[in-house]
Parts: sequence; C-alpha cells; structure tokens
Amino acid sequence: MAKVSISEASKLVGIARQNLYKNYINTGKISVTTKDGTKHIDTSELIRVFGELKNIPEDDKQKSDKDDSKVTQSDKKKITDDRDNIIENYKMLLAEKDKLILHLQNELQLAHELERWLMEQIPKQIGHKTNKGIIGWFKDMF
Repeated sequence: MAKVSISEASKLVGIARQNLYKNYINTGKISVTTKDGTKHIDTSELIRVFGELKNIPEDDKQKSDKDDSKVTQSDKKKITDDRDNIIENYKMLLAEKDKLILHLQNELQLAHELERWLMEQIPKQIGHKTNKGIIGWFKDMF
C-alpha cells in the first residue's frame, strides 16, 4: 500500500494531526516509518485501525500542498529578513566599535605627549630652584 505523510493521514481518517499523534502514534497503535527525515504512515495501517478511509480530491490535495509551501516560503523570507537585519546591526556595531577604538588611541597618544612634556618640565623647575643656592637664599632674606 501507499505511504502518506502524517498530515495527509490525519485528513484521510478525519481527525486532527495532534490527536493522531497523541492517541495512535505515541501509544503505538499505528506505526510510523521515517524516510528522508519525514515521517510516513502506510495506508494499510490506517485501514487496519480506522476502517475505510476518506477520499481527498486531487484539487484539495494540491491546494493544501500549495498552502503549506506558501507558509514555508513566507517563513523562509521572514527568517532571511531577520537574519539580514541582525547582520546589518552587527556591522553598525562593529563600525561604532572601530570609531571608539580610534578615539581612545588618539586620547592615549595625547596623554603620552602630555606626560612627556611634564617630565621635561621637572628638571627645569628643579634646576631653577637649586641654582639659587644658599647665598641667594640669604640675599633674599636681607
């Protein structure tokens, strides 16, 4: 007999897919085979458990397949758009980080230059005080 997907099997027997899982597949009343990562049920299993199956017109079957693919396509588009937005946000964050790093490097360079200038001023200030000497100190007092 033919194998059908879980969704198609639920339509053939006239119950919701969740009920098919809960009451028949998970309890072991109906066996499921996995082919290429998708689960299938042999129609003979459905006939054994439910008796006669309902006929699904080909138009309805094709329509439901198209509806499923539309949902899938829109989901894929949304996921792709979300991914693109996330990537764009990360690019902006990286650019901001690079600007901040450059700014901090410039600030550090200025701090080093200021430190170097201040270090040059120390001997000048010390030399100015010591050149006066003791005699100069006495002269200032009188």
